[in-house]
Amino acid sequence: MSNQIETLMPKIVSRGLLSLREKAILPRLVNSSFSDEAAQHGDHITVPISAPIEVQDVMPSHTPPEPENTSVSHQTISLDHWKRASFYLTDKEMMQIDAQEQFLPLQMAEAIQALATAVNSSILGLYPQAKHQIGRAGKTPFFPADMTAKVALEGTGAAIAARRLLNQSHAPKTGRFGVLDFDAEANVLAIPEFMDVSKSGSMAIAMEGEIGRRFGIDWFSVDMVARSPKQEAVTKLTAAAPLNATVIQVAQSSGSLVPGTLFHFADDAETTYLITAIEEGVSNTKNLSISPAIKSAIANNKRLVLDRNIPVNLIMHRDAVALAMRPLSHAGLETGAGAHMMSVTDPDTGLSLRLEVSRQYKQTVWEFDILWGAAMVRPEWAVRLYG
Repeated sequence: MSNQIETLMPKIVSRGLLSLREKAILPRLVNSSFSDEAAQHGDHITVPISAPIEVQDVMPSHTPPEPENTSVSHQTISLDHWKRASFYLTDKEMMQIDAQEQFLPLQMAEAIQALATAVNSSILGLYPQAKHQIGRAGKTPFFPADMTAKVALEGTGAAIAARRLLNQSHAPKTGRFGVLDFDAEANVLAIPEFMDVSKSGSMAIAMEGEIGRRFGIDWFSVDMVARSPKQEAVTKLTAAAPLNATVIQVAQSSGSLVPGTLFHFADDAETTYLITAIEEGVSNTKNLSISPAIKSAIANNKRLVLDRNIPVNLIMHRDAVALAMRPLSHAGLETGAGAHMMSVTDPDTGLSLRLEVSRQYKQTVWEFDILWGAAMVRPEWAVRLYG
């Protein structure tokens, strides 16, 4: 049995890594820091971040000007995501893996899918830190043109609005991408400017069946984007909110409010606000930091209506998010008698995957685990698109 396991491990971990590469879309899109150096949960990785440079006037002189400070800034990322997925293999499946080069057991595929979803979700879950937003909670973007709609995001409007925000934030033209849920993607597929070759000017859709690059943005769909919290709470303003306010005062709610919550004010469902931070106030009140700023003055006692479980799509530049992934260290792990471990890093994507095999009573357990961390480092280059 031991010799069979040692023979199968390279095949299983390599096929698992290929599957992870295919399903973990976000790590291939964002700014990533990968290394072969092993690490442990809780370690911190320093990732270089580009900094803007200002041009200077040229003034001829006998004294040369002092050189500008062009040192690259850095962001510290904690490797705080450590996820595992285990499965069992029958003797028959182990024989098939050994004999068939492309065979991937069903439960092994499920384990890889779970890990890929976890990595994608950790990046998509950074949405509260994005500086910009478009759309309205409860309204799937890219919906067909509707003359009665008050939000001008029908058709290609969402893509154009996102492009404008990224342009205004001086995000580089290359490296922009959008990640949509399947409902938003379904709407996109009905838009001629995206799918009609005669209007899009690209043959990629007809040849590959993918959305591809439109309006300077590469579009992808995933099985699960981030969603706003499901918490229920009832609260109202305890002080009027003036125009352009970014902090509002509310009564102590009867439920729980958490950062990332979406809401709108009663009688105004067109404007969606996001809670970015919560601080305790005086006399049973809370101070909520919100985004965007209040668009029109709100009277005291106005009720907040929570928008729960709303999908949040993301459109951003690759350098908006930094991802750090490291192969897991074996140090300090009690593998037990007869346990086997193998770690491998994909040379193309940098994704690292570890496989651990342990023998239990009359059965063998196979377990994948991965270690990574992610942070929003350029929030001005990210846009929330509500669904």
